[in-house]
Amino acid sequence: MRKIFITYCDYPLGHLRREIYEKYTKPRFIAYCDKHGFEFIPIMENIATPRNLGFAKVFWIKQNMANLADGDVITYMDIDCCIMDGRVSAIFDADFSIVRESTGCLCMGGTWSVKISDWSRKFIEEMCSEERHQKSCHLGSWNVWHENDAVYHVLGLNWGQEMTEMGTRDTTPFTKEEIFKHVKILPVEWGVTYNPNDTNNPPNYYKTIAQYFRPENYRSIDDTIVRHLSASSMLEDWAEEKYFKIPMKI
Repeated sequence: MRKIFITYCDYPLGHLRREIYEKYTKPRFIAYCDKHGFEFIPIMENIATPRNLGFAKVFWIKQNMANLADGDVITYMDIDCCIMDGRVSAIFDADFSIVRESTGCLCMGGTWSVKISDWSRKFIEEMCSEERHQKSCHLGSWNVWHENDAVYHVLGLNWGQEMTEMGTRDTTPFTKEEIFKHVKILPVEWGVTYNPNDTNNPPNYYKTIAQYFRPENYRSIDDTIVRHLSASSMLEDWAEEKYFKIPMKI
């Protein structure tokens, strides 16, 4: 079984995000891959152009699926994902696995994984579907959330709904039974997106999704597998002190 770990970074050398990636998240990713037997492959350009760069990793999988066998695994983490607990392998028992982050949302920009199968091939085709894109690109949600909105469409779920409602929206080609058979929702430990102890001034991003956030999704650093420093949080001074400088558990 091949195990591939991908991330996306098209920021040029000298860009602050690229510098943080090269200094902090990339070395963790490589150490994590070495421990768990993943091939580390960074995607360095938007191969989904003219679509938003968020679709690039999905299109990369679509382009490379023909070279992979059933049972092979591709796991994705964003460059602002700081792996805190490297002892846990990101191999999951489902054809598609995705974290429900501490915001309460599914996130294609966080941690997710695909196990190659006939079902996951169809899933990726649906995520990349040009017909779906043309039908949806006028939607405000699609223009703001891009591949995140796409996964809600394909899984037949509306924003803010409970995961038990997957398959109930008429945007999915799959039955509810299929979705629950082939999809795994990862626990919040794989995508801690907001910790109220980090800062008293959360980015505007968090204010827009506060309606989804639940206090029971708080996690301490000790209980975090992946801290997703999204919405530019990776650029904050506290991110370096509270996360990047803490050695990954290995």
